[in-house]
Amino acid sequence: MTDKNKKIAILAGLLILWAALILFRGGVTQGERSGSGHRLVYEDTKASRVAVNPESTALPSLKLDLLDSPLPPFRETSRNVFSPMNTPVPSPTLEAKVTVTPPPPPSPPPDPFLEEAKKLRFLGFARAEGEVFVFLTKENEILIVKEHQVIKDRYMVKEIKEDYILLVAPTGDKEVRLSLTPK
Repeated sequence: MTDKNKKIAILAGLLILWAALILFRGGVTQGERSGSGHRLVYEDTKASRVAVNPESTALPSLKLDLLDSPLPPFRETSRNVFSPMNTPVPSPTLEAKVTVTPPPPPSPPPDPFLEEAKKLRFLGFARAEGEVFVFLTKENEILIVKEHQVIKDRYMVKEIKEDYILLVAPTGDKEVRLSLTPK
């Protein structure tokens, strides 16, 4: 039997059981059981209220006298669960101990030499007639330069290797290394 057939069989069995329970319970709520002529009679006495079946003593008696007993009084220390929570006030000594840390100093502005160098990409190099040329790109512009040549009055190619080039500022105080990146 497949899983689908098992599920359908279980569903059908549960539906039949559910229908049988409804039919059985429906007869009791109307005062009769299906197939028998028994009726439930309710008697009210001072001592207790009991549902009695005159033809059968099989039904248990209900102890309803507990409903008539008085409830115990509430405790004096009851609290309102809907009241706002009381937060403890910090003592003055704690307030004195709290020190305010000064904010960190502002970071220095970015170096324009390095920011401009981030836009450059080293594409590769070539050797022609004993000279080494470097291929660089900046946005949509391709630059071809050789060693010790100044690029746009900002960079000078100091050193050319197979996997990187070294650019320095014309003043010589700053330098950046560009690695070979495939495009």
